[in-house]
Amino acid sequence: MAGAALRLVGGRGLAVLAAALHIARTGWLRAGAGPAPLPRARPRLFWTAAAAVWLPGVLVQPFLEWFLAPQAVIVRLLEVGCVGLLAAAAAVSLSDSQVSSGSSQPSGAG
Repeated sequence: MAGAALRLVGGRGLAVLAAALHIARTGWLRAGAGPAPLPRARPRLFWTAAAAVWLPGVLVQPFLEWFLAPQAVIVRLLEVGCVGLLAAAAAVSLSDSQVSSGSSQPSGAG
């Protein structure tokens, strides 16, 4: 049953389902919750993380099937671009939460 569901939904569908469950569990869509706190702007970290995803994603394109089909290449590059931006946003957000919790302090300090 699970195998049939996985074939029907696919990996992307499971990612969407996991995101929807996380949003429902954490209550992101509650009305009147106020504006979300924004992480500190860190452009160097953001673009470094984005490039760390984009570079290998673009470099492997010639080795994948359907490389000569423009529609496949365009879709893959759009996906790599989106994943790179998501990874960069996550890197900045995680870095900001580590700094605010004090985990960036050396272990011997204090």
